[in-house]
Amino acid sequence: MYFCVHKKYKIMHIVTAREFRANQKKYFELAETEQVYVQRKGHRPICISVADEDVLAGRMAKAMDVIEQSKQRIKDSLNELSSIATDNWLTPELIRVIEQGEKDHAEGKGVVLESDEDIKRFFDSL
Repeated sequence: MYFCVHKKYKIMHIVTAREFRANQKKYFELAETEQVYVQRKGHRPICISVADEDVLAGRMAKAMDVIEQSKQRIKDSLNELSSIATDNWLTPELIRVIEQGEKDHAEGKGVVLESDEDIKRFFDSL
C-alpha cells in the first residue's frame, strides 16, 4: 500500500487489486473519509469513494431524460407508421402485390442485383 500526501489534499491510499480483495471491508471503511485507488495490471486504477448524493441525483436525472427522449422517439415513429398504414395509398391491391412479391422472393423467384453494375444492366434491359 502506498500513501500519497500533499499540503492541499487529503491522504490518498493506493493498493493493489490483491490487497483490496484481501481487505475489502478495511478499504471500504477507509473510503468513507479518504480516497482509495485500486491498481490493476494493464488498466487504469479504480477510485473507491463515497457517492455524492448530488452527483447521483444529476446522473439519475440525465438518465431519466434520455429514457423519456427515447420513449418520445418511439411514440413518434409509431405514429408515423400508423399514419402511413391509414393513408389512402395503401390499397388492398397494393397489399396483395406486396404479399405476392414476398411469396415470390421466398420461393427464389425474381432477379438478384448484387452490385451497381447489375442494377445498371437490369434497368438498361427494360
